[in-house]
Amino acid sequence: MTPQSKRVFAQFFGAFFTGTLLVITANLALIGKSQFNHDLKDQVAYRLMEGYGCFSCHKLAGRGSQVGPALDQIGLKRDELWLRQWVHRPQDIKPDTRMPNFNMPDEHAEQIAKFLKSLQRKAYERPNNP
Repeated sequence: MTPQSKRVFAQFFGAFFTGTLLVITANLALIGKSQFNHDLKDQVAYRLMEGYGCFSCHKLAGRGSQVGPALDQIGLKRDELWLRQWVHRPQDIKPDTRMPNFNMPDEHAEQIAKFLKSLQRKAYERPNNP
């Protein structure tokens, strides 16, 4: 890949992710950030993860790919600070990682890390509805 095609590729995906995040952010403003629902798809961080394409490599609750590790019990394995640092800048922790740096805002990394820390169930377990 030439340097020019790399630049075009990076600009395209940067614009794509920015547009996706703007749509997500607009939707979040409509429903309110403090809303909590046990359905994973209603979680703000889950939708952010969809927007960043996390499920292209990771599996959660039976959905996604198996390129990277499954996330169902990641909250049992790592603390929230580590998770935040990892999703924000994975190469700072492991320089040769295949996980991309999405250049996400701190707030997104924090929301995703809190959500990941809450994941402490096996894939087949469903949370109880309130």
